[in-house]
Amino acid sequence: MKKVSLIAFFRVLGGLVFLALGLSHFYYTTEMAVFVPLPTGSSYFVYGTGLILVIAAFSLLMNQSVRYAWMAIACALALSAGFVQLGMEWRQEDVILRQVGMVNIIKLLIAFVIPLIGMWFLMRKSG
Repeated sequence: MKKVSLIAFFRVLGGLVFLALGLSHFYYTTEMAVFVPLPTGSSYFVYGTGLILVIAAFSLLMNQSVRYAWMAIACALALSAGFVQLGMEWRQEDVILRQVGMVNIIKLLIAFVIPLIGMWFLMRKSG
């Protein structure tokens, strides 16, 4: 019984944290859009990421499709972090720092793929 309540506590806590994070995308859109390296539509990317986070957070808070909510959060965070890292990479002048940035992009991709594979195996195992 204790394990279930602890899992529920962290699910609700995660839902509240990602709800605040998602809502901040709507409040600080112009500040965040500066870091997205798209020629047009940077603010739409920020709105889209915020919307995904808000919907996933509500799903966590209501205990509905929790696995899919965590996958959506992982995808949104990896996609937005990847865009920001690529934008910083393209603006960098120093060759050494660009190489370090490329290593960070590879790490980000690995950090994105491994949890998705794990969740896929869990969903497959549970039926």
